[in-house]
Amino acid sequence: MAERTELKPMCVLFVCFGNLCRSPMAAGLAMKILGNLAVFESAGISPGDSKANDKTIEVMREMGIDISDHCSRRVSSLNLTDFDYIITMDLNVNLQLKSLLSGRPAKILSWEVDDPWGRDIEDYRECAKTIRMKVFGLRKFLEEAEGHHP
Repeated sequence: MAERTELKPMCVLFVCFGNLCRSPMAAGLAMKILGNLAVFESAGISPGDSKANDKTIEVMREMGIDISDHCSRRVSSLNLTDFDYIITMDLNVNLQLKSLLSGRPAKILSWEVDDPWGRDIEDYRECAKTIRMKVFGLRKFLEEAEGHHP
């Protein structure tokens, strides 16, 4: 993993299956809530459409976050060693990501967040609430990782 300097902020990557719902929500919420602690990005194991799901965009807008310009990215197209932490949205994504890393060291964390894909808007809202709680929990972890004290 690349050594971080004062000029290079900590980088965190959120990964879900399609990069259309959960990981864009996580990146958007993290930027809003924890923006001063790190750079937050998102990607997918197997991204589909080129933009975030309409319900994802709507739910994020309700939370004061605009991700309407989000474009899905394939995690395999990224240099994963550029990231200090990679957070997967479920165990299946975690296992697939580890196979992509093929033995390269990475700090991978796994969250269990139900995928709302194909469900109604309330499921997207519940997903966003779950991610929001996890992002607040991530604050302490990142502060400790950086040696910050609240």
